[in-house]
Amino acid sequence: MHETAIREISLQSLKGFPFPIMEEADCSLPACPTEDAIRALLENLVDPLLPLKPSPSDVPSKALRESVAKQVHAVVLLYNYYHRREHPHLERLPFESFRSLTTVMRPALLPHFKESGEDGVLEKVIVDACSLSMSLDESSDFSTLKKWPIKKVAVLLVDSKKTCCYLQHSSITQGVWSLLEKPIECQSEEATFQKAAFAAVKEATGIDHKDIVILERHLVHSLSEEKTTTQFYIMKCTSEDNFPGEFPVEEALNCMQGPLFDKSFSEWSTNSIVEYFHVLPYANLIADWFSRREDAEFVIEKEAKAVCDEMESNGKADESDICTTEDAVRALLENLVDPLLPLRPSPTDVPSMALRESVAKQVRAVVVLYNYYHRREHPHLECLSFETFRSLTTVVKPALLPHFKESGDGVVFLEKVIVDACSLSMSLVASSDFSSLKKWPIKKVSVLLVDSKKTCCYLQHSSITQGVWSLLEKAIEREKAAAAEGQSEEAIFQKVAFSAIREATGINHKDVVILERHLVHSLSEEKTTAKFYIMKCTSQDKFSGEFPVGEALKCMQGPLFEKSFSEWSTNSIVEYFHVLPYANLIADWFSRREDAEFVIEKEVETVCDEIESNGKADESDVCHTGDAIRALLENLVDPLLPPKPSPTDVPSKAVREAVAKQVHAVVLLYNYYHRREHPHLECLSFDSFRSLTTVMRPALLPHFTDSGEDGVLEQTIFLEKVIVDACSLSMSLDASSDFSSLKKWPIKKVAVLLVDSKKTCCYLQHSSITQGVWSLLEKAAAAEGQNEEAIFQKVAFAAIKEATGINHKDVVILERHLVPSLSEEKTTAQFYIMKCTSQDKFSGEFPVEEALKCMQGPLFEKSFSVSEWSTSFVVEYFHVLPYASLITDWFSRRKDTEFVIEKEAEAVFDENGKADESDIFDTPGRGGDNATSKRSNDTNARNDASRSSPKARKKVAPKFYSRNLRGRTVPAVEPQVETVVALKANNADNEMSPCKDNGERGGMEVGSGSNYQRERDNQRKKAVTDKLKSILKLNNASPVSAHDSNLNLEELQTTLLSRASSLSETALKVLHCKRDKLTLQQRDIEDEIAECDKLIKNVKGNWELQLETILECCNEAYPRRSLQESQSNKRVKLSEPLPFTKSMCQKLDDLCLENNWVLPTYRVSSTDGGYEAEVRIKETRFAHTICGDEKSDAEEARESAAACLLRRLQHNTRQQPSTSRHD
Repeated sequence: MHETAIREISLQSLKGFPFPIMEEADCSLPACPTEDAIRALLENLVDPLLPLKPSPSDVPSKALRESVAKQVHAVVLLYNYYHRREHPHLERLPFESFRSLTTVMRPALLPHFKESGEDGVLEKVIVDACSLSMSLDESSDFSTLKKWPIKKVAVLLVDSKKTCCYLQHSSITQGVWSLLEKPIECQSEEATFQKAAFAAVKEATGIDHKDIVILERHLVHSLSEEKTTTQFYIMKCTSEDNFPGEFPVEEALNCMQGPLFDKSFSEWSTNSIVEYFHVLPYANLIADWFSRREDAEFVIEKEAKAVCDEMESNGKADESDICTTEDAVRALLENLVDPLLPLRPSPTDVPSMALRESVAKQVRAVVVLYNYYHRREHPHLECLSFETFRSLTTVVKPALLPHFKESGDGVVFLEKVIVDACSLSMSLVASSDFSSLKKWPIKKVSVLLVDSKKTCCYLQHSSITQGVWSLLEKAIEREKAAAAEGQSEEAIFQKVAFSAIREATGINHKDVVILERHLVHSLSEEKTTAKFYIMKCTSQDKFSGEFPVGEALKCMQGPLFEKSFSEWSTNSIVEYFHVLPYANLIADWFSRREDAEFVIEKEVETVCDEIESNGKADESDVCHTGDAIRALLENLVDPLLPPKPSPTDVPSKAVREAVAKQVHAVVLLYNYYHRREHPHLECLSFDSFRSLTTVMRPALLPHFTDSGEDGVLEQTIFLEKVIVDACSLSMSLDASSDFSSLKKWPIKKVAVLLVDSKKTCCYLQHSSITQGVWSLLEKAAAAEGQNEEAIFQKVAFAAIKEATGINHKDVVILERHLVPSLSEEKTTAQFYIMKCTSQDKFSGEFPVEEALKCMQGPLFEKSFSVSEWSTSFVVEYFHVLPYASLITDWFSRRKDTEFVIEKEAEAVFDENGKADESDIFDTPGRGGDNATSKRSNDTNARNDASRSSPKARKKVAPKFYSRNLRGRTVPAVEPQVETVVALKANNADNEMSPCKDNGERGGMEVGSGSNYQRERDNQRKKAVTDKLKSILKLNNASPVSAHDSNLNLEELQTTLLSRASSLSETALKVLHCKRDKLTLQQRDIEDEIAECDKLIKNVKGNWELQLETILECCNEAYPRRSLQESQSNKRVKLSEPLPFTKSMCQKLDDLCLENNWVLPTYRVSSTDGGYEAEVRIKETRFAHTICGDEKSDAEEARESAAACLLRRLQHNTRQQPSTSRHD
């Protein structure tokens, strides 16, 4: 072995390399202060794991504690060592300083610190990280490093060309790249280190040591443990085909240059170097090797002990805990393939082509589920080839033999599918690197369609693989041809996505907004990808999917297989096989769904009329350039031009500016909005606009520069500049569809949509910006100072006050968004949706819905004269168009629970420089101005009365079981008891109202006349006050008059907080009872649906059944007058004696109630021989789904499923008695 090949280089000797990594910062550059640095690191690394709304009572799980501790460990090292290495004058923070600083910045970290009786995971991690930071300073001396023990191995694996490397993301610290690392026992043998390194490469990439050569090795300080080192290898994969990593080494080195923090708009944020935190110890060594990579290559010899077969057998998990290959394949075949195979196969059977294809699809899923997903959890298991699969499946399921090629019929369909699936499984391993994904072609589009509340989604069952749920998917091969006609790829993908939604649900693209888009590996074809969209249906009425997103995500957790009675079976995760590639992205979005929503703009080619048909839109239906400009000039510019222009006329400066504003609108409306609908039209430059407009309107000539006189030139250049700026702005608006671009642009103005307290009307201004055009309330803003949000809110309140006279005390902020601005290129507007809480003061009466309708459709329409085009209503709302989709989305959700954004203290200062405390500290339980509150209360009382529906549907509520909550029995609440509703969250008037749940929704009596209504309001307020005081037993309660019926809200809040536990238990009990009632109703409905399905199959040709069905329908239409309740729907209270004989469903219900579980849900389906039922119980700690036996009756099928689940639960209780939940 050559000593020259062993380059153990100290960090001090690397300062002259071409890639200087993390050098000492220039003293002239400002250093990020300690507090800002910690805040930026927490925001980047820790915030994604913390709850959005932390509660002091939250107790994080052990897994969450460990995850957060890992992230905080990185924060400590990045500040105490790396940041201070750049700026040594900064203070080194000990444990106490870190604890106090982080808990002040992030109160959600408080439960993670050590409390009584708990392990202080986070405390220990911070203490260790502080000590480690101290020891890293000593590691610069190589003689010191050699004395420290080697505790882990790190590998930089590069391709055969030595240009790309393999990096892992989030394997150690979430959001951070790292090398291949593997801990080892304290050893000094080279063979041990090499063996661990080869094992790390094999586990991560599947590459065998035979395809690897060792280029260099070094000793490097470790970031894992104090005073320990890492054996660092640079290895090369000699087989280009097997190499899965395509991360350019040079790009990674570039990302590790520069400081840790960057300042933007007075705020500090982390740089890309933080994302490579775990690579930093090796960065200088990698840079040195990369600069010499083209020199003669010296290969380090492999140790004999490192490449023996035993390296693949050590450290295996307990075999009894892992589903073996044969058991896994058998369980998958039982679940996915058995339903398509004959019960009694015969060797002479010849399956049809349709059956062959169906079976092949199911077997394909089996191959991918085992070879990729199961082996991803247990990489030591054998990767099955085609021959192994064939022999194993035909032994386990002899009925598959006829599906393989045996005779000369030439049908090799199943063989090809298995071979392709094996290759696909191998390529999926490489797809973990995003740089690989970007090189693969996009062959299909997948859509997760959610409802307007973002809680439910639309999933398809058995559309790809029988028995498996999937997203909306559609291939894009045919549509690719459209790219030759000038359409962008994104437009093609969106078009296919909208088409898939339309075909499956009937929902038009107009009712859909795009929330997110991603690139994901495809399960359909090897080395291809899918364009994945998360889209939202803005119309709740049209949305037909009712699958809870949270439930779907829970079903996709855990292993593929579970053991029961020594037999292995598949888990629910197998039923979501086609959703698994998107699961992490969906989970990430779902955790952020309540954040501010950013809508991706639809591509113009996608939403044009041709999406509804196969052919192009008729050219006669498109307004061409000349007609469009003429119509816009006629509408916007003509009113300012003289009827009879003269060449000698010199327009005044005021006229020039007014005309320039109108022409600015013309340019944007054509170059951006009209061409967004019809991208094949020409994009007009300044010269084109000048020549076209002056020909059409000679009166515009004096507004352009056509004289050489200095005075005239100075005046007339105004219109030219406006057109040039508008042309540039049109180009930049295309880039604004990417929100990451928007965030980099400065905010130059504030726009406000002010709505009334009913949220039905809004305030719009006419001709305030462009003559003849409606606009929101807009005002220029320049953020100077640290609290930008306070500045923007202050400007918004000022704009409202100037336009309407309404004070900020009468306004609440509902939403805020970032929107591209139409005023200046590459600038944005801070857009607020605000509500006026006082209906009397609100002066705007423009219906929001009417405005939204006016902004739909094309910009131009053809009049009765075939040859003439004119502008539509959309042009009159030109300045509202950038906010239209956001307003539409909010308007569809306006009746949901209202969340009010807190006002910044600096934004609500009065004229004397003092903040209005009643406004700053306004909470949902506290009112503001008394006069305003009274007016608002009266107004909202009228609104509530007018909205109540006297025709509300009546529901018959069954009796309820009592439930055990926290070890004590709480009696069931009858529906007739009057319930007091708590303070309405985020309601400006903070009104409290009693709700009588008497089986009716709505039904509030409304008297005629204002006096009657006022009396009803006073009576209601007094009733609420008396009821609250009697329930909460408020001391010193004095009689409350009808005139002064407002409670002491501060006292009420204190009392409510003191009884929070009781209120929580009562609310939980009410919700459980409501769910029990709905569950029982669902059972009966599903039974009837299954029976209907059965009858539909048999009714044709059966006249007896036809007559019976018609008579039954007539009886249901005109039922007998009977008050007797069906015995099957009657539920028995636990306080009453139970019947002598109980059904299995009743026993299962009793067991659930006894353990405080939710009641089981059933799905009954008809089969050829009768009915089958599936029962499901889902709890936080477990979930069971079991199918019962086939029965002749739907109720019997449900009984069979309940019996099976009872047996399963009893067996689990005997095996693990500690897992039952008895509260």
